[in-house]
Amino acid sequence: MKRQFLISLFVLFFASGFAGAVDLQWAGYPDPLHNASAAYKQNELIVRFADPDSGSQLPEGPVLMGPLTRRAIRSRISDHIVTGSAVEKEYDDITPGLAIVKLPAGSSVLNAGIKFLQSANVLYAEPNYKYRLFAVPNDPNFPDLWGLDNTGQTGGTEDADIDAPEAWDITTGSSDIVVAVIDTGIDYQHPDLAANMWVNTAEQLGTPGVDDDENGYIDDIYGYDFAGTSAARSNDGKSDPKDALYHGTHIAGIIGAVGNNGLGVTGVCWNVKMMALKIFADDFNTVPEVFASDAIIAIQYAIDNGADIINASWGGEYDSQTLKEAIEKAGNAGVLFVAAAGIDYGNDNDVNPVYPASYELDN
Repeated sequence: MKRQFLISLFVLFFASGFAGAVDLQWAGYPDPLHNASAAYKQNELIVRFADPDSGSQLPEGPVLMGPLTRRAIRSRISDHIVTGSAVEKEYDDITPGLAIVKLPAGSSVLNAGIKFLQSANVLYAEPNYKYRLFAVPNDPNFPDLWGLDNTGQTGGTEDADIDAPEAWDITTGSSDIVVAVIDTGIDYQHPDLAANMWVNTAEQLGTPGVDDDENGYIDDIYGYDFAGTSAARSNDGKSDPKDALYHGTHIAGIIGAVGNNGLGVTGVCWNVKMMALKIFADDFNTVPEVFASDAIIAIQYAIDNGADIINASWGGEYDSQTLKEAIEKAGNAGVLFVAAAGIDYGNDNDVNPVYPASYELDN
């Protein structure tokens, strides 16, 4: 019962968006570009192939001669659809048949996508859409946390809050609940967060530079830095998910700053474990952006490493089937997915859908 109540409280707080604070601007950042050419990665597609049964011939396309790897077959199919294209990376461990297809330089992504969609060898194809961080309030009174307990202290309506003190009379959280914060990372040494960080003890007590728990990631002690997964960016932190932009740290504080310790602020959950999954690179000159292909890897990590909840305080206008399937897979594994809404794209998702918040999924 406590577990269910804790999750409900968490969802209620984030569904509200905590958007009542005064100023929702990116300090020092330019406004994002809302045009098609800036909305996705150039010269590539995300394609989900309809792989034939072993030994069978393709329903259409090139004749396959001799033994070929799965990747080679998919590259042959790709080249048959758009000459010069080939599979660059496969994601079958996340979604069977999913791959990144590299297109020839200067290709029209949308025209290539139409051609792939017309192939019987393809289940779907779409651009590798970009998503960006949503703004968090920089109002100096934000630490008053009126969303938890509103006494009208900032001039707002008294009791327009989530009744956190009343909830804390029932439970203040549980260290058995793991929340994966997919964001800019977390300052896991912050005095108000350190005690509530998820820790991979096998890596913490293991040998540096070695994948001690054999989960495919080296030195993933507090989570992992996926910010360099995309070929368009270099990995700026290797495995370390330490936060430089402090967006993720801010979100982590709302979720789980240690309560009743005489320091800083109090999170919705006084007791919780937060997994730091960094998908936004340390870039102070632009609005941080991430591709769908990066986000799904972090979602899979959260599933594989025991997260109960995933928090995503980012989004965009584009409905990605790739991202939707990754979130649906998390739901099938019993993972709740919490996405921000009502911030940068207006406060009515029915009028202006924003994703991933607008996916109609059970989790």
